[in-house]
Amino acid sequence: MLQDLRDLLDNSFSPYHATTQMKKRLLDADFIELQLENSWQNSLKANNAYFIVLQGSSIISFYIPQKIDFDKMVIIGAHTDSPALKLKTQKPYIKESSLMLGVEVYGGALLHTWFDRDLKIAGRVSFENKEGIQSSLVNLPLLCRVPNLAIHLNRDIQTKGFIIDKQTQLPVLVGDKTNSLEVLTSQISEQLKIKDDDILAIDLFLYDNQRSELGGGNNNVDFLHSGKLDNLAMCHAGITSLINAKQRKARNFVMTAFFDHEEVGSQSSSGGDSVFLNELMRRVYENLNLSNEKLQQVKSKSLFLSADMAHATHPNYSDKHDHNHKVYLNQGPVIKINANQRYATNSQSAAQIELIARKQKITLQKYINHTSLSCGSTIGPLISSQLAIETIDLGNPMLSMHSIREMCGAKDHEKMINLMTATLLDF
Repeated sequence: MLQDLRDLLDNSFSPYHATTQMKKRLLDADFIELQLENSWQNSLKANNAYFIVLQGSSIISFYIPQKIDFDKMVIIGAHTDSPALKLKTQKPYIKESSLMLGVEVYGGALLHTWFDRDLKIAGRVSFENKEGIQSSLVNLPLLCRVPNLAIHLNRDIQTKGFIIDKQTQLPVLVGDKTNSLEVLTSQISEQLKIKDDDILAIDLFLYDNQRSELGGGNNNVDFLHSGKLDNLAMCHAGITSLINAKQRKARNFVMTAFFDHEEVGSQSSSGGDSVFLNELMRRVYENLNLSNEKLQQVKSKSLFLSADMAHATHPNYSDKHDHNHKVYLNQGPVIKINANQRYATNSQSAAQIELIARKQKITLQKYINHTSLSCGSTIGPLISSQLAIETIDLGNPMLSMHSIREMCGAKDHEKMINLMTATLLDF
Protein backbone atom coordinates (compact mmCIF):
# COMPACT_ATOMS: atom_id res chain seq x y z
CA MET A 1 0.00 0.00 0.00
CA LEU A 2 2.92 2.35 0.68
CA GLN A 3 4.18 1.75 -2.85
CA ASP A 4 0.78 2.68 -4.28
CA LEU A 5 0.87 5.91 -2.26
CA ARG A 6 4.31 6.65 -3.68
CA ASP A 7 3.07 5.98 -7.21
CA LEU A 8 0.24 8.47 -6.68
CA LEU A 9 2.59 11.09 -5.23
CA ASP A 10 5.16 10.65 -8.00
CA ASN A 11 2.54 11.15 -10.72
CA SER A 12 0.50 13.95 -9.15
CA PHE A 13 2.32 16.87 -10.75
CA SER A 14 -0.65 19.22 -10.24
CA PRO A 15 -4.15 19.02 -8.68
CA TYR A 16 -5.42 17.97 -12.11
CA HIS A 17 -2.97 15.09 -12.27
CA ALA A 18 -3.77 14.10 -8.67
CA THR A 19 -7.47 13.90 -9.51
CA THR A 20 -6.67 11.82 -12.60
CA GLN A 21 -4.63 9.43 -10.45
CA MET A 22 -7.58 8.92 -8.10
CA LYS A 23 -9.99 8.54 -11.01
CA LYS A 24 -7.79 5.74 -12.38
CA ARG A 25 -7.92 3.87 -9.06
CA LEU A 26 -11.70 4.23 -8.87
CA LEU A 27 -12.20 2.95 -12.41
CA ASP A 28 -9.95 -0.02 -11.65
CA ALA A 29 -12.26 -0.77 -8.69
CA ASP A 30 -15.38 -0.69 -10.92
CA PHE A 31 -16.64 2.73 -9.90
CA ILE A 32 -18.83 4.37 -12.55
CA GLU A 33 -18.19 7.95 -13.66
CA LEU A 34 -21.18 10.30 -13.68
CA GLN A 35 -21.34 13.48 -15.77
CA LEU A 36 -22.83 16.55 -14.13
CA GLU A 37 -24.43 17.70 -17.38
CA ASN A 38 -26.31 14.40 -17.89
CA SER A 39 -29.50 13.19 -16.24
CA TRP A 40 -28.98 10.62 -13.49
CA GLN A 41 -32.54 9.35 -13.61
CA ASN A 42 -32.57 5.55 -13.30
CA SER A 43 -28.74 5.56 -13.22
CA LEU A 44 -28.05 5.10 -9.49
CA LYS A 45 -28.46 1.57 -8.17
CA ALA A 46 -27.83 -0.33 -4.96
CA ASN A 47 -24.47 -2.08 -4.54
CA ASN A 48 -22.90 0.23 -7.11
CA ALA A 49 -20.26 2.92 -6.68
CA TYR A 50 -19.93 6.19 -8.57
CA PHE A 51 -17.72 9.27 -8.88
CA ILE A 52 -17.90 12.79 -10.27
CA VAL A 53 -14.99 14.99 -11.35
CA LEU A 54 -15.58 18.70 -10.84
CA GLN A 55 -13.60 21.09 -13.05
CA GLY A 56 -10.79 18.58 -13.41
CA SER A 57 -9.30 19.06 -9.93
CA SER A 58 -11.96 17.97 -7.41
CA ILE A 59 -13.42 14.48 -7.18
CA ILE A 60 -16.32 13.04 -5.18
CA SER A 61 -17.02 9.31 -5.01
CA PHE A 62 -19.64 7.23 -3.19
CA TYR A 63 -21.01 3.74 -2.67
CA ILE A 64 -24.75 3.01 -2.43
CA PRO A 65 -25.49 0.07 -0.09
CA GLN A 66 -27.92 -2.78 -0.67
CA LYS A 67 -30.46 -1.12 1.62
CA ILE A 68 -31.40 2.04 -0.25
CA ASP A 69 -33.25 3.40 2.76
CA PHE A 70 -29.98 3.61 4.67
CA ASP A 71 -29.68 5.09 8.15
CA LYS A 72 -26.29 6.84 8.15
CA MET A 73 -23.61 8.42 6.00
CA VAL A 74 -19.87 8.53 6.56
CA ILE A 75 -17.91 11.01 4.44
CA ILE A 76 -14.14 11.38 4.23
CA GLY A 77 -12.99 14.80 3.04
CA ALA A 78 -9.55 16.01 1.97
CA HIS A 79 -7.96 18.35 -0.57
CA THR A 80 -6.10 17.81 -3.83
CA ASP A 81 -3.99 20.98 -3.90
CA SER A 82 -0.65 21.83 -2.28
CA PRO A 83 1.31 25.08 -1.91
CA ALA A 84 3.21 25.77 -5.12
CA LEU A 85 4.58 28.26 -7.60
CA LYS A 86 2.20 28.91 -10.47
CA LEU A 87 3.13 30.34 -13.87
CA LYS A 88 1.79 33.76 -14.78
CA THR A 89 2.05 33.23 -18.53
CA GLN A 90 3.31 30.79 -21.14
CA LYS A 91 5.72 33.34 -22.63
CA PRO A 92 9.16 33.84 -20.97
CA TYR A 93 11.07 37.10 -20.96
CA ILE A 94 14.75 38.02 -21.17
CA LYS A 95 16.55 39.47 -18.15
CA GLU A 96 20.32 39.75 -17.79
CA SER A 97 20.81 37.43 -20.76
CA SER A 98 18.64 34.74 -19.13
CA LEU A 99 15.27 33.38 -20.19
CA MET A 100 12.86 33.75 -17.24
CA LEU A 101 9.26 32.87 -16.34
CA GLY A 102 7.19 34.92 -13.91
CA VAL A 103 5.35 33.10 -11.13
CA GLU A 104 2.72 33.65 -8.45
CA VAL A 105 2.83 32.00 -5.03
CA TYR A 106 -0.07 29.59 -4.58
CA GLY A 107 -0.91 29.07 -0.91
CA GLY A 108 1.41 29.26 2.06
CA ALA A 109 4.54 27.77 0.54
CA LEU A 110 7.83 27.63 2.46
CA LEU A 111 9.50 29.62 -0.29
CA HIS A 112 13.14 29.06 0.66
CA THR A 113 12.66 25.33 -0.03
CA TRP A 114 11.88 26.07 -3.68
CA PHE A 115 15.32 27.51 -4.35
CA ASP A 116 18.03 25.36 -5.97
CA ARG A 117 15.60 22.56 -6.84
CA ASP A 118 15.14 20.91 -10.24
CA LEU A 119 11.66 22.08 -11.21
CA LYS A 120 9.36 21.01 -14.00
CA ILE A 121 6.05 22.36 -15.29
CA ALA A 122 2.69 20.58 -15.39
CA GLY A 123 -1.01 21.35 -15.31
CA ARG A 124 -3.89 21.93 -17.69
CA VAL A 125 -3.99 23.71 -21.05
CA SER A 126 -7.12 24.84 -22.90
CA PHE A 127 -6.99 25.03 -26.69
CA GLU A 128 -9.17 25.28 -29.77
CA ASN A 129 -9.80 22.51 -32.25
CA LYS A 130 -12.55 21.59 -34.70
CA GLU A 131 -14.75 20.45 -31.80
CA GLY A 132 -14.42 23.79 -29.98
CA ILE A 133 -12.59 24.48 -26.71
CA GLN A 134 -10.81 21.41 -25.32
CA SER A 135 -8.58 20.89 -22.28
CA SER A 136 -5.73 18.44 -21.74
CA LEU A 137 -3.14 17.76 -19.08
CA VAL A 138 0.53 18.39 -19.81
CA ASN A 139 3.80 17.49 -18.10
CA LEU A 140 6.59 19.29 -19.89
CA PRO A 141 10.27 18.25 -20.21
CA LEU A 142 11.53 21.81 -19.63
CA LEU A 143 13.76 21.93 -16.53
CA CYS A 144 13.61 25.14 -14.47
CA ARG A 145 15.34 26.53 -11.41
CA VAL A 146 15.16 29.38 -8.91
CA PRO A 147 18.87 29.92 -8.09
CA ASN A 148 19.92 31.12 -4.66
CA LEU A 149 22.14 34.17 -4.30
CA ALA A 150 25.68 33.17 -3.32
CA ILE A 151 26.58 33.62 0.35
CA HIS A 152 29.40 35.99 -0.66
CA LEU A 153 26.76 38.42 -1.96
CA ASN A 154 24.24 37.84 0.83
CA ARG A 155 26.08 37.60 4.16
CA ASP A 156 23.05 38.95 6.04
CA ILE A 157 21.07 35.77 5.39
CA GLN A 158 22.95 34.13 8.28
CA THR A 159 21.76 36.75 10.79
CA LYS A 160 18.59 38.27 9.29
CA GLY A 161 17.16 35.12 7.76
CA PHE A 162 15.70 34.43 4.34
CA ILE A 163 14.00 37.56 3.00
CA ILE A 164 12.69 37.57 -0.55
CA ASP A 165 10.92 39.93 -2.91
CA LYS A 166 8.43 37.57 -4.55
CA GLN A 167 8.03 39.71 -7.66
CA THR A 168 11.69 40.21 -8.50
CA GLN A 169 13.57 37.34 -6.85
CA LEU A 170 11.25 34.36 -7.39
CA PRO A 171 10.96 34.13 -11.22
CA VAL A 172 12.38 30.87 -12.55
CA LEU A 173 15.31 30.56 -14.93
CA VAL A 174 14.50 28.33 -17.92
CA GLY A 175 17.41 28.95 -20.31
CA ASP A 176 19.68 31.58 -21.79
CA LYS A 177 18.81 34.24 -24.35
CA THR A 178 19.66 31.96 -27.27
CA ASN A 179 16.41 30.09 -26.61
CA SER A 180 13.17 31.14 -28.27
CA LEU A 181 10.65 33.15 -26.28
CA GLU A 182 8.17 30.55 -27.51
CA VAL A 183 10.00 27.61 -25.88
CA LEU A 184 7.18 26.87 -23.44
CA THR A 185 4.42 27.30 -26.02
CA SER A 186 6.24 25.07 -28.49
CA GLN A 187 6.65 22.31 -25.87
CA ILE A 188 2.94 22.51 -25.06
CA SER A 189 1.87 22.37 -28.70
CA GLU A 190 4.30 19.53 -29.46
CA GLN A 191 3.00 17.44 -26.55
CA LEU A 192 -0.66 18.07 -27.40
CA LYS A 193 -0.07 17.85 -31.17
CA ILE A 194 -1.69 21.21 -31.82
CA LYS A 195 -0.54 24.51 -33.33
CA ASP A 196 0.94 27.23 -31.15
CA ASP A 197 -1.91 29.57 -32.09
CA ASP A 198 -4.49 27.03 -30.93
CA ILE A 199 -3.50 27.54 -27.27
CA LEU A 200 -6.12 29.69 -25.52
CA ALA A 201 -5.26 29.55 -21.79
CA ILE A 202 -2.97 27.78 -19.32
CA ASP A 203 -3.18 26.64 -15.71
CA LEU A 204 0.38 25.47 -15.02
CA PHE A 205 2.33 24.75 -11.83
CA LEU A 206 5.97 24.15 -11.05
CA TYR A 207 6.78 20.94 -9.20
CA ASP A 208 9.85 19.25 -7.73
CA ASN A 209 11.31 16.74 -10.18
CA GLN A 210 12.61 14.49 -7.37
CA ARG A 211 10.56 11.37 -6.73
CA SER A 212 9.46 10.10 -3.33
CA GLU A 213 11.94 8.17 -1.19
CA LEU A 214 11.89 5.98 1.91
CA GLY A 215 14.41 6.79 4.61
CA GLY A 216 15.44 6.15 8.19
CA GLY A 217 17.59 3.77 10.17
CA ASN A 218 15.08 0.90 10.42
CA ASN A 219 15.97 -0.85 7.14
CA ASN A 220 15.32 2.48 5.44
CA VAL A 221 11.56 2.37 6.06
CA ASP A 222 11.05 4.76 8.99
CA PHE A 223 10.07 7.80 6.95
CA LEU A 224 8.53 8.77 3.63
CA HIS A 225 10.05 11.83 1.95
CA SER A 226 8.00 13.48 -0.80
CA GLY A 227 6.33 16.58 -2.06
CA LYS A 228 2.57 17.04 -1.65
CA LEU A 229 2.14 14.72 1.34
CA ASP A 230 -0.12 17.52 2.54
CA ASN A 231 -2.62 16.44 1.49
CA LEU A 232 -2.39 13.69 -1.12
CA ALA A 233 -1.47 11.15 1.55
CA MET A 234 -4.93 11.63 3.06
CA CYS A 235 -6.58 11.51 -0.38
CA HIS A 236 -4.89 8.18 -1.03
CA ALA A 237 -5.93 6.83 2.38
CA GLY A 238 -9.52 7.96 1.79
CA ILE A 239 -9.80 6.48 -1.72
CA THR A 240 -8.26 3.21 -0.58
CA SER A 241 -10.66 3.02 2.36
CA LEU A 242 -13.70 3.71 0.17
CA ILE A 243 -12.64 0.97 -2.25
CA ASN A 244 -12.25 -1.36 0.74
CA ALA A 245 -15.74 -0.41 1.96
CA LYS A 246 -17.25 -1.10 -1.48
CA GLN A 247 -15.56 -4.48 -1.70
CA ARG A 248 -16.84 -5.40 1.77
CA LYS A 249 -20.34 -4.08 0.96
CA ALA A 250 -20.70 -1.31 3.55
CA ARG A 251 -24.18 -1.21 5.05
CA ASN A 252 -24.45 2.59 4.97
CA PHE A 253 -23.90 5.30 2.37
CA VAL A 254 -20.16 6.06 2.26
CA MET A 255 -18.41 8.82 0.37
CA THR A 256 -15.12 10.64 -0.23
CA ALA A 257 -15.02 14.33 -1.17
CA PHE A 258 -11.67 15.76 -2.27
CA PHE A 259 -11.64 19.45 -3.12
CA ASP A 260 -9.23 21.83 -4.81
CA HIS A 261 -8.21 25.28 -3.46
CA GLU A 262 -8.05 24.42 0.24
CA GLU A 263 -4.61 26.05 0.46
CA VAL A 264 -6.06 29.38 -0.68
CA GLY A 265 -9.26 29.40 1.38
CA SER A 266 -11.60 26.95 -0.42
CA GLN A 267 -13.78 29.75 -1.80
CA SER A 268 -14.25 28.58 -5.38
CA SER A 269 -16.80 26.59 -7.36
CA SER A 270 -14.64 23.47 -6.90
CA GLY A 271 -13.57 24.24 -3.32
CA GLY A 272 -14.80 22.91 -0.02
CA ASP A 273 -16.57 26.19 0.75
CA SER A 274 -18.87 25.83 -2.27
CA VAL A 275 -22.42 24.46 -2.14
CA PHE A 276 -21.45 21.56 -4.39
CA LEU A 277 -21.32 18.74 -1.82
CA ASN A 278 -24.68 19.64 -0.29
CA GLU A 279 -26.31 19.98 -3.71
CA LEU A 280 -24.79 16.68 -4.82
CA MET A 281 -26.30 14.92 -1.81
CA ARG A 282 -29.71 16.33 -2.68
CA ARG A 283 -29.34 15.14 -6.26
CA VAL A 284 -28.34 11.63 -5.18
CA TYR A 285 -31.26 11.41 -2.77
CA GLU A 286 -33.74 12.59 -5.39
CA ASN A 287 -32.51 9.96 -7.83
CA LEU A 288 -32.84 7.28 -5.16
CA ASN A 289 -36.42 8.45 -4.53
CA LEU A 290 -35.55 9.50 -0.99
CA SER A 291 -37.07 12.64 0.49
CA ASN A 292 -35.30 15.74 1.79
CA GLU A 293 -36.84 14.82 5.16
CA LYS A 294 -34.96 11.52 4.99
CA LEU A 295 -31.73 13.32 4.06
CA GLN A 296 -31.99 15.55 7.13
CA GLN A 297 -32.65 12.52 9.35
CA VAL A 298 -29.63 10.69 7.96
CA LYS A 299 -27.34 13.71 8.33
CA SER A 300 -28.28 14.01 11.99
CA LYS A 301 -26.82 10.53 12.58
CA SER A 302 -23.82 10.78 10.26
CA LEU A 303 -20.12 11.63 10.46
CA PHE A 304 -17.71 13.67 8.36
CA LEU A 305 -13.98 12.90 8.65
CA SER A 306 -11.94 15.93 7.64
CA ALA A 307 -8.61 14.29 6.82
CA ASP A 308 -5.63 16.64 6.60
CA MET A 309 -2.04 16.02 7.63
CA ALA A 310 -1.10 17.04 11.19
CA HIS A 311 1.93 18.71 12.79
CA ALA A 312 4.36 16.32 14.46
CA THR A 313 6.50 17.67 17.28
CA HIS A 314 9.69 18.96 15.70
CA PRO A 315 12.75 17.74 17.65
CA ASN A 316 14.70 20.93 16.85
CA TYR A 317 11.81 23.30 17.65
CA SER A 318 9.96 21.56 20.46
CA ASP A 319 9.19 24.94 22.09
CA LYS A 320 6.73 25.59 19.22
CA HIS A 321 4.50 22.78 20.49
CA ASP A 322 2.23 22.29 23.49
CA HIS A 323 4.32 20.10 25.79
CA ASN A 324 1.24 18.27 27.06
CA HIS A 325 0.04 17.36 23.56
CA LYS A 326 3.10 16.17 21.71
CA VAL A 327 2.68 14.24 18.48
CA TYR A 328 5.26 11.86 16.98
CA LEU A 329 5.89 10.20 13.64
CA ASN A 330 4.99 6.49 13.39
CA GLN A 331 2.89 6.59 16.56
CA GLY A 332 -0.54 6.69 14.98
CA PRO A 333 -3.19 9.01 13.49
CA VAL A 334 -3.85 12.37 15.12
CA ILE A 335 -7.12 13.93 16.30
CA LYS A 336 -6.90 17.72 15.90
CA ILE A 337 -8.65 19.95 18.42
CA ASN A 338 -9.05 23.74 18.60
CA ALA A 339 -11.24 25.79 20.93
CA ASN A 340 -11.85 28.44 18.27
CA GLN A 341 -13.21 25.94 15.73
CA ARG A 342 -10.24 26.08 13.40
CA TYR A 343 -10.72 22.33 13.62
CA ALA A 344 -14.27 20.96 13.83
CA THR A 345 -13.62 18.17 16.35
CA ASN A 346 -15.87 18.08 19.42
CA SER A 347 -16.10 15.62 22.30
CA GLN A 348 -18.82 13.58 20.60
CA SER A 349 -17.01 13.10 17.27
CA ALA A 350 -13.70 12.46 19.06
CA ALA A 351 -15.34 9.81 21.25
CA GLN A 352 -16.80 8.03 18.24
CA ILE A 353 -13.42 7.78 16.49
CA GLU A 354 -11.69 6.84 19.73
CA LEU A 355 -14.06 3.91 20.20
CA ILE A 356 -13.54 2.66 16.63
CA ALA A 357 -9.77 3.00 17.04
CA ARG A 358 -9.80 1.00 20.28
CA LYS A 359 -11.70 -1.82 18.62
CA GLN A 360 -9.06 -1.88 15.87
CA LYS A 361 -6.24 -1.60 18.42
CA ILE A 362 -5.05 1.64 16.78
CA THR A 363 -3.45 4.20 19.10
CA LEU A 364 -4.55 7.78 18.46
CA GLN A 365 -2.61 10.94 19.26
CA LYS A 366 -4.10 14.37 19.99
CA TYR A 367 -2.87 17.67 18.60
CA ILE A 368 -3.72 21.00 20.24
CA ASN A 369 -1.88 24.10 19.04
CA HIS A 370 0.58 26.05 21.20
CA THR A 371 -1.72 28.69 22.69
CA SER A 372 0.66 31.56 21.85
CA LEU A 373 0.66 30.66 18.13
CA SER A 374 -2.08 31.01 15.54
CA CYS A 375 -3.67 27.78 14.33
CA GLY A 376 -4.14 26.57 10.78
CA SER A 377 -7.45 25.19 9.55
CA THR A 378 -9.02 22.64 7.22
CA ILE A 379 -12.18 22.04 5.22
CA GLY A 380 -13.65 20.49 8.38
CA PRO A 381 -15.29 23.62 9.83
CA LEU A 382 -16.55 24.66 6.36
CA ILE A 383 -18.22 21.33 5.57
CA SER A 384 -19.50 20.99 9.13
CA SER A 385 -21.29 24.33 8.93
CA GLN A 386 -22.75 23.67 5.48
CA LEU A 387 -23.99 20.15 6.10
CA ALA A 388 -24.80 20.49 9.81
CA ILE A 389 -23.11 17.15 10.32
CA GLU A 390 -20.96 15.82 13.16
CA THR A 391 -17.33 16.34 12.13
CA ILE A 392 -13.88 15.31 13.28
CA ASP A 393 -10.56 16.69 12.08
CA LEU A 394 -7.77 14.13 11.93
CA GLY A 395 -4.63 13.35 9.97
CA ASN A 396 -1.28 11.63 10.05
CA PRO A 397 1.69 13.42 11.65
CA MET A 398 4.32 15.02 9.45
CA LEU A 399 7.27 17.40 9.46
CA SER A 400 8.25 20.11 6.94
CA MET A 401 4.60 20.91 6.19
CA HIS A 402 4.26 23.22 3.14
CA SER A 403 7.88 22.61 2.14
CA ILE A 404 8.57 21.50 -1.41
CA ARG A 405 9.86 18.31 0.24
CA GLU A 406 7.87 17.01 3.22
CA MET A 407 8.23 13.93 5.41
CA CYS A 408 5.97 11.61 7.40
CA GLY A 409 6.16 8.30 9.22
CA ALA A 410 6.12 5.33 6.85
CA LYS A 411 4.20 3.21 9.38
CA ASP A 412 1.31 5.64 9.94
CA HIS A 413 -0.31 5.35 6.50
CA GLU A 414 -1.58 1.80 6.93
CA LYS A 415 -2.93 2.70 10.37
CA MET A 416 -4.92 5.57 8.88
CA ILE A 417 -6.33 3.36 6.12
CA ASN A 418 -7.39 0.79 8.72
CA LEU A 419 -9.02 3.49 10.86
CA MET A 420 -10.87 5.02 7.89
CA THR A 421 -11.99 1.66 6.56
CA ALA A 422 -13.32 0.60 9.97
CA THR A 423 -15.18 3.91 10.29
CA LEU A 424 -16.82 3.50 6.87
CA LEU A 425 -17.87 -0.05 7.73
CA ASP A 426 -18.69 0.11 11.43
CA PHE A 427 -19.80 3.62 12.37
